Amino acid sequence: MTIEVREISFRYGERTTLRGVSLEVRQGEVMGLLGPNGAGKSTLLKCIAGLLRPAEGTVHIGGREVTRIRPLERARLIGYVPQGSPDGFPFTVFETVLLGRIPHMGFSPGEEDLKAAAEAISLLELQEFAARRITELSGGERQRVLLAQALARGPEVLLLDEPTANLDLRGQLESLALMSEVARERGIATVVVLHDVNLAARFSHRLAILDRGRIFAAGEPRTVLTPTTVREVYHVNAVAGEALGAHYLVPISPA
Repeated sequence: MTIEVREISFRYGERTTLRGVSLEVRQGEVMGLLGPNGAGKSTLLKCIAGLLRPAEGTVHIGGREVTRIRPLERARLIGYVPQGSPDGFPFTVFETVLLGRIPHMGFSPGEEDLKAAAEAISLLELQEFAARRITELSGGERQRVLLAQALARGPEVLLLDEPTANLDLRGQLESLALMSEVARERGIATVVVLHDVNLAARFSHRLAILDRGRIFAAGEPRTVLTPTTVREVYHVNAVAGEALGAHYLVPISPA
């Protein structure tokens, strides 16, 4: 299922956050979304999810305008993991992951729902935490639970807002490698907001860099993450290179 964002703009009151943004994410593809704080990344993700309605332009998922898809069907199609970790009710990890099946459930979970939750927990290697309260977990562990919840839904579109923010280095690599593998194997169109440009380059098929609400550059990592782009968008001097088949960038100093 393809995501098509067509010339969308969005405003909070009189403040314009997105300005004529267009992008396309194909089935099984991971699109990394980069940009400085306040560039509009989270707002764009919410517009794609149908949580916000653009002032201009449209978002289509599978050829259908997202705001015209019924909320229940949209909840089945889209797995959305917001920024931060939950501080809500003290559900167990298993119960929290099972909540991802709500759009598919009747009054109580069926065998398929329980199986999907158990598989997602296994996929994220959360078995040892399954019976623990989510309030007892670290921020990084909670972040993995939220990803498991989204995958338990069986989505065709996956939207992740800084999913590695609370993870250590190994956790970041493992989570993004898993995300990339699942997207490819299940044909999930995935958009992931990241601040680490090298992680984005390593695990994304293509990148889009937002700057002040506009797409500044989009394409393959080696064509997007150039010293010139980083200097103009992030105001940082950097050098770029290739190692082990991956593009990387080394920040040197403020520009």
